[in-house]
Order: sequence, then structure tokens, then C-alpha cells
Amino acid sequence: MIDESSMYWLTRMDHICEALTAAWVLCVIVGGILIGMCLLMGSDIDADKSRRVMRVGVVLSLLSAFLLVGRIFVPTTKEMAAIKIIPAIANNETLRKDASEMYGLAREWMSDTLKVKGKDVDR
Repeated sequence: MIDESSMYWLTRMDHICEALTAAWVLCVIVGGILIGMCLLMGSDIDADKSRRVMRVGVVLSLLSAFLLVGRIFVPTTKEMAAIKIIPAIANNETLRKDASEMYGLAREWMSDTLKVKGKDVDR
């Protein structure tokens, strides 16, 4: 069932997704700028410095790929609530029994209330 820890993480999921998205955007921008600088000004700076800057840019680009994958697979608060709550509702025997009784009552009410020209709604 849902305990206090699960409830806490359930409420934090949107913030985790936002943080992953912000980190991804930052890595893409900074990595792209560093790689672009190395490619455009490669001949103006020495080879050792260019290799180091290029390595940092590539590492940031790879990190952005991992952050994007993390962002894709971390559910939002609404998705996490559905993941936790729907199975609990679907597997609850009492609720299933009550739901079938409520369905029967609703069907009887519709049958009694919505008779059209003497025809019953039940078919």
C-alpha cells in the first residue's frame, strides 16, 4: 500500500522531472557551445587545450543523452499516482463487488427512467 515515503516521492516526481529537464538543457547548450568553439577556433588555440575543451564538450553531450533517457523514464506525479493507485483499486475485491452492484442499480434506474414509447432500454 501507499505509506509516507511513497507519498513523499509521489509528490516530488514533478520536481525531479523538471530538474532532469533543466540539467539536460544545460548540458546540451554548454556541450554544444564547447564543441562548436573547438570546431570553429580549432586552429587559433593550441591542440592540447582544444582536445581538453572538446573532451569536456563530448562528456557533456553524453551526459545530456543519459539525462534525456532518465527524463523519459521518470514518471510525473500524475503518472506515478496512476501507477500506485490503479492497481490497488483494480485488485480490491470489496470495491469490485460494490462496483458491480452499483452498475446493476444504475442499469435498473436507466431502465425505469428512460423508457421510450413503452420500450425498455435493456436490450
